[in-house]
Amino acid sequence: MTYTVEKSLLEFDFWGGAKERADKLTDEELQRLDEYLSDDVCGDWTETDINDYFWHEEESYLEILGISQDEWDDR
Repeated sequence: MTYTVEKSLLEFDFWGGAKERADKLTDEELQRLDEYLSDDVCGDWTETDINDYFWHEEESYLEILGISQDEWDDR
């Protein structure tokens, strides 16, 4: 059985290291990433895909948001 749930990243329940990283993002930044990932990334994402992206692809979303590593480290 397959079902689809549509909710924003603001409502997503991150876990593990992804939660720590997502908690450092503002609501506006999460909304920008939500729009970017919805518009510019092909394919269906599972909850695990979303969580893994935030856990392991930090450089990618920091670049999308225009946040330097130094700025990120200071948060």
